[in-house]
Amino acid sequence: MPTPVVAPQRTILHELKQQAALQPTKPLYIWHAADGSVTEQYTYSTFDRLTDEMALRIYQTWGSPAKTPSSGRHFAVLVYPPGLEFMVAFVACLKANVVAVPVCPIDPRRIGTDAHRLYGIVKAS
Repeated sequence: MPTPVVAPQRTILHELKQQAALQPTKPLYIWHAADGSVTEQYTYSTFDRLTDEMALRIYQTWGSPAKTPSSGRHFAVLVYPPGLEFMVAFVACLKANVVAVPVCPIDPRRIGTDAHRLYGIVKAS
């Protein structure tokens, strides 16, 4: 009986690193305003560099997740409005082996309710 061939496991992080090397100046993410104009964009290489830098800062702050006695994982509550900064933070968490918990920012019109909700999320994380 032939042995099944198992493809090497590739993750989105491997793909990002490879594309940053192959086509560094190609746009990866483009953010548009309501009128359709481009407000911000990241190339593959810029995005890879920014996420590497943030992942390093996360790692330097918390160290290895394996050192955490309870669950063995760190959680990062990401309170960002929609946009490319959120994408950088989310992928940096993946690179740092930290669980990202995305949360919408507090709405000033509902500060009491939203602050209570955010507190509950942080406490549970």
